[in-house]
Amino acid sequence: MPFTLHWASSRLGLEVKGTLGIMKRLMELGKFRSSTEALLQDLKKMDFRVKDKIFWEIFRDIHQTS
Repeated sequence: MPFTLHWASSRLGLEVKGTLGIMKRLMELGKFRSSTEALLQDLKKMDFRVKDKIFWEIFRDIHQTS
């Protein structure tokens, strides 16, 4: 089975709510570490489309710097 966010979230017992929702929850649980700025840039490099305003609304309470 290939590694996917859906697979990882299922193993952690999380309800799937979309890619950004899963990433946010994994960050909150300490299972995924990245600065939010780096995450946004990495997603854009992979052609993941999200408006900056929406991204920052989702991650407004995440304060990861590394």
